[in-house]
Amino acid sequence: MKNKLIKCFVCCILLLAASKTYAQNNPYVDERIVHYGWFLGGEILSYDFRGPAAELGGAFTVGGIIDLKLAKYLSLRFLPSINFGALNYYGNNVITTPLCLPLYIKWTASREMNIRPYVTVGAGIQVEMNQGDSDEKYRNNYMDAFVGGGFGCDLYFKWFKLCPEIRYQIGLLGGVMAPGDRVMPAPFTKPFQQRISVVFNFE
Repeated sequence: MKNKLIKCFVCCILLLAASKTYAQNNPYVDERIVHYGWFLGGEILSYDFRGPAAELGGAFTVGGIIDLKLAKYLSLRFLPSINFGALNYYGNNVITTPLCLPLYIKWTASREMNIRPYVTVGAGIQVEMNQGDSDEKYRNNYMDAFVGGGFGCDLYFKWFKLCPEIRYQIGLLGGVMAPGDRVMPAPFTKPFQQRISVVFNFE
């Protein structure tokens, strides 16, 4: 009887160990020096979340991922993207289609089975692809620099990683301009474009 109990106990331990091993999807995916992916998501936009210009807009974003491993828990990420959206500025619709070129540092926690949380911080530039019409009252600046950060979680599946992420970004040079000799409303002569994004990374 005692031997049978010992054998059952050993079998249970082996089964648990086997199940833990096989439950971990893509166990070596994070060992690659460079890996690629893509992402898509939605954004909430505003020229100023606090003031009179704080009328919200929305956007759709799609982009690519180039991830360079720097250390066990650290990587450098280049995330080029194109965004399609519109903002409302003092009752005027401003169409925006920026090309964003950011570099982010990604710091991850230890992996627990198929979950690994992380945070990011970085900066970049964006180039406005939609130049607007001459009769528009306001339009986006041609170029802006920005800083941002976010947090998310790597979810490991058999063939890929799905990484839902929330990002915040704020411009540094001023996000809107008045074409021609039109005057910007005071005191918001240089409002900074801000965006809150919910993206899904596929790596």
